[in-house]
Amino acid sequence: MNRITLSLFALIAGVMMLISCGGGGDIKGNANAFISAMNKLDIKTAKAYASTASKASLDKMEEQLKTLTPDQKKQFDDEVAKRSKTTITIKDVKENGDIATVTFSTSDEPSRVDSLPMVKQDGKWLADFKMF
Repeated sequence: MNRITLSLFALIAGVMMLISCGGGGDIKGNANAFISAMNKLDIKTAKAYASTASKASLDKMEEQLKTLTPDQKKQFDDEVAKRSKTTITIKDVKENGDIATVTFSTSDEPSRVDSLPMVKQDGKWLADFKMF
């Protein structure tokens, strides 16, 4: 029983070290997760990668989605299905302390390059945007 407890503590300590050394996720990985979620209009997942300030915009978007008529809901679902096949390519990351800018393109418009501001909050890189 004592060996199991020690092994469990060692495992937990190892996992905690890996998490803390990772710096809360890399900028590219978190940006890609956020952009992919937004591209699929998956607000719940996008919130996990959004800054505190950005979550207010996502909350408003979520509220608007609740007011869709059945026809609008069908159009929305069709758009989500179309977007789910899109891939994201991170082009560049410019980091400056606790802020960064990620430039990216999507497979639907590969020649168009967009940017996403990122901010480090509580040790994790998060998308920092405002839609409204």
